[in-house]
Amino acid sequence: DDDDDEEEHGDNKQEEEEEKKEKGGDIGSFLLCIKCLADYAMQLADVNISLTAIGTLWAVGDHARQQMNNDSKVANAIWIIVLKQLELLSLNDRAPVRNCALQTMFTTLVTHGEFFSMKTWGKCIAVDGIVFGVMDGIERKCTLGDNEEKNSNKKNDGEDDYMIVHHSRDTTAKQWNETRVIAMKELSRTIRSFFAKLNDMEFFGIMWAEILNIVRRGLLLVRDASNSADAEVQREVVIASIVFVSELMIIANNTSTLWNPTWMTLCEFGIKEDFKYDQEEELSRCIVRSLASLWQKTFEDDTTSTPLQTVAGQQAFLEYIFLILNNRVKVEGRYKHAKSPAEREYMEFIREILLPSAANDSNDKWLINFTFEQLLQLCNNANSNSIFVIDIIGIIVDMRGKVVDGDDKVLLTLFNIVKRAV
Repeated sequence: DDDDDEEEHGDNKQEEEEEKKEKGGDIGSFLLCIKCLADYAMQLADVNISLTAIGTLWAVGDHARQQMNNDSKVANAIWIIVLKQLELLSLNDRAPVRNCALQTMFTTLVTHGEFFSMKTWGKCIAVDGIVFGVMDGIERKCTLGDNEEKNSNKKNDGEDDYMIVHHSRDTTAKQWNETRVIAMKELSRTIRSFFAKLNDMEFFGIMWAEILNIVRRGLLLVRDASNSADAEVQREVVIASIVFVSELMIIANNTSTLWNPTWMTLCEFGIKEDFKYDQEEELSRCIVRSLASLWQKTFEDDTTSTPLQTVAGQQAFLEYIFLILNNRVKVEGRYKHAKSPAEREYMEFIREILLPSAANDSNDKWLINFTFEQLLQLCNNANSNSIFVIDIIGIIVDMRGKVVDGDDKVLLTLFNIVKRAV
């Protein structure tokens, strides 16, 4: 009888193992498959083989989702293995390979994140996890020292001549900056998609602080540039950082403990040194546009409650935009017959967003007065070109009846403009 029981037990165990394999529970075979695909992605003979292998890694991650009903532990284990391989590939020396791997890694997070266990999310998004490991590695590669070392090395034997690049991507530094921009965009997408879930995790505050450190380092890159050539290389990262931080503020609209430090991080940018190589006003235009979008989205949503909806918050916001306009670099003879890019964005914000919202709120009389005073100052600002001033005059003339002593202030401003012109 004992022998029969042992035999029956052995048969049951074998059946369980076979059933487990049929359900996709053999983690060892998946590990070998993923490792094989990663090796193909790392090979140097043909970049197309690498890209195909990365696409197949995505398919393996997608297959893991099908195992959720059978064994969620196996599915989460497969996702972690796939993500760790994509983490390594996201730091590959070849730009197409690393960019593909990076986008695949974040797409895996966004697509399957709703099925991740809390433990899996911790391994992915904690400060010492997969995502921040990639972000840190990319930043290190972006430094001038690393790029100079990379450019000084001879090409690896067997590496294929796989790409013809546009002049905007013709150096290693520019290509790594492109990867850095992609990483920030994808991280923003991930946080936006799973903010409610991540916000409940115990490490979320530390994670948010680390994101702000990433943003801060990106924002201040041009300030540290020693010449216009270096500034040109770093500019796209600064622009991506501006967009990233403004998106973070929209995400954190109902959480003042996150909104306030995010706003303070943004305000670290904007001194004159940040615009010393911004003759085309790419940076000043981007930040004015991002701020306008932040204001619009904040007041479009009646459920939000942020410092921007207070008098003090709105005053600080408008003073910051004024600071940006005041600290721009003015190039003599430039934009004689048209508003500059930053001025166009500002006027669109005033006309299309701020004034209509203030007109619809009877309690915002102070906002009308404050905006009126700022516009008067911009009329007398040495950085404001004549077309910009003419547009402002049109607005303040329309506003004068809503402001205390508005007629007198407009007349005095016009007098000072004429006096200055003479």
